[in-house]
Amino acid sequence: MSDEEKNIKEQNDMEAIKEIEMQLHEQFASNYNNGFSATITLFCTLLAVLYGYGYIFLHSNLDFTIGLKDLYTDGKYALDALIFAGIAATIVLFIMKYICAYQGISQRLEQFVVYAIRTKYYGESPVGLNPRIYPSNYHPFKDGGKVLPIGLYGQFIDILCGFQCLVVVSMVIKITCSLFGDSQKQFQYCTCSLEILAFFVIFVICYGLYTDGKQELVSKYYKRYGEYLEYKKSISK
Repeated sequence: MSDEEKNIKEQNDMEAIKEIEMQLHEQFASNYNNGFSATITLFCTLLAVLYGYGYIFLHSNLDFTIGLKDLYTDGKYALDALIFAGIAATIVLFIMKYICAYQGISQRLEQFVVYAIRTKYYGESPVGLNPRIYPSNYHPFKDGGKVLPIGLYGQFIDILCGFQCLVVVSMVIKITCSLFGDSQKQFQYCTCSLEILAFFVIFVICYGLYTDGKQELVSKYYKRYGEYLEYKKSISK
């Protein structure tokens, strides 16, 4: 192969590399925008859940209904309705937490692709590159021992956990006020014990499913991390 042919081949290879890099960055930008849109949807869903639960909480009395009759009478909801609303809110919040975990770890996995391209062509510590495009803290590795990013998705999960605690605490307070506010209501409290038990059983089940799902996502992260280390070794030879 002549020197001219080698130069043409190298030039074509460089153009192909630039094209691939540009396409990957465009794809990542598209995925990021989609993730941001999903975050807006999650935020709107959170507002809807809080409004629904909060409305029933504020418009519920301290009485239980017998046989699930008359959940709404005289402009007030029975405590049974509040428990049902708490169950629904708990399920939705756990689903939202899993979606955030999925989006967050998926973002981590995509970062491996961009980071591999950057380190291959620009090195571990690129010099002279725009920090707005290649920020030093933009990498796929764990931050503070956490696989999830400490950014938007991680913060949103913390917010959801806080609202879950708020739902549980508010229900416990209102049920406790109902129980000890009038000794005659203790019988009514016993009749709805299955509802209260159902709430905590569903909470435990949702927590277990969420934990298992998140652990599976974390396993995918460590698998991709191992693949990245193997790739790094192959290009360093």
